[in-house]
Amino acid sequence: MAREEVDLTLPAGLQFPQSIYDITREFDQRLRHGSLANYRPIPTGFHPLDEILGGGLLAEDLMLLGGPQGIGKTIVALQWARNIAREGRALAVLVCYEHSETYLFHRLLCLESIDPEEESPQGVTLEEVRNIVLRTLREKGHISGMEDILWGLPAAKAAWERITQYWENLRIVTGNPLKTTLEVLDTYLAWATRTRPEVVLFVDYLQKVPYLGVWGGEPPDEDTRISLVVQGLKNLALAYNIPIVAVVAAEKAGLKARRVRLSDVWGPSVVSYEPDLAVMMNPLSRLDERAGRNEILFSVEKNRHGPEGDQFVHTMHGAHFAFNPRGRKINNLALGD
Repeated sequence: MAREEVDLTLPAGLQFPQSIYDITREFDQRLRHGSLANYRPIPTGFHPLDEILGGGLLAEDLMLLGGPQGIGKTIVALQWARNIAREGRALAVLVCYEHSETYLFHRLLCLESIDPEEESPQGVTLEEVRNIVLRTLREKGHISGMEDILWGLPAAKAAWERITQYWENLRIVTGNPLKTTLEVLDTYLAWATRTRPEVVLFVDYLQKVPYLGVWGGEPPDEDTRISLVVQGLKNLALAYNIPIVAVVAAEKAGLKARRVRLSDVWGPSVVSYEPDLAVMMNPLSRLDERAGRNEILFSVEKNRHGPEGDQFVHTMHGAHFAFNPRGRKINNLALGD
């Protein structure tokens, strides 16, 4: 009996299984063309995290960055993106569902106005930017442009000059919780990798990424949506051979604990299983009464490439939306509550 004709068409983006011979040839060609993304970590600029991660973020990895509300997760994401852009090795793309591009630019201006490694840095604050705008309006009746801010605040002018050194390497876009789907993120990456093979995508935050798949006419429930999003982000990291860092929010129950853990992340258990790395942030003062209120504990709760459980503390300069990138390791705090 003749075999029926079988449709051998695969969905877009998929391929048939490769032989080891084909994989070897492709791997050899990558090496010959200098495609070394899987071997060259991209530093976040935070120490000792980069040391723990073997130099920084690796291609194909999905990292989760979590913690309670207001702990500084967006500050870290923007500062890492800025560090990567300034270092010049990769294009940093930040998709933020919480803030506008202009607001994040203001934060960046405040960050660049200081040396984050100083103990008590002095620089520009958002309040000072607002005040100079209002004062200029009172005195002139109009705003000529950014020069009014930059010349009115010398620290802002210095910050602007620093930003211009890497501004083409940092791309920011506001995510729409109804429209900026995984498919849109896919399009962003296709666009970004067209000219720069090394890209790092930051998503702030994961639980706000919409999923518009067809489920019998009904949208997926919340847990299913979050599960599909985290799996989709991992698939994008694999497809584009890039690292992705996703900020994650904690569930209400987890927020009541002294310490937010990876298991407290809002969503189903797959959120804990799917990522390659997970770094959780918590106020150190909740675990050590001697700690300053700006000391934030970072803990590596998942690391498929190395040790887990490492903990380190960074000081946050809240007024300038920055962390001191030089942290200190600590070993005397238990991971439990």
